Amino acid sequence: MESLEETIKEEFPERILKSNIMAMRKAYDGVSELMDAKNLPKKKDIKIESQEPLISYSRNVADWRVFRPVIDKNICVNCQRCWIYCPETAITMVEGKADVNYSYCKGCGICSEECPVEAIKMELEEE
Repeated sequence: MESLEETIKEEFPERILKSNIMAMRKAYDGVSELMDAKNLPKKKDIKIESQEPLISYSRNVADWRVFRPVIDKNICVNCQRCWIYCPETAITMVEGKADVNYSYCKGCGICSEECPVEAIKMELEEE
């Protein structure tokens, strides 16, 4: 845990250090506890309370990012791979070019990895 915490301190900006260290510890604790899976609810027993999406466009996540995708619209070829693969639907297509809604972008970099013409570069988020 100490090694992971030191890595987070080296890689993340000061403004999000505390929340990321807390999230790391919570995730570790959550997967470290033994659980009897027989007592988990069956899929048919789970009731959906809301039709609201369970992804980031239901809330602003801009302060989660360390890196942000920057799109060179002169290079974008409208292949829509970034739009298809974005897990948070933060990318839309506007006039045949990709556009990022930074309020809902977590900065995962999947769009950059999937872009076949390298029109999307990940840049360090300014504090």
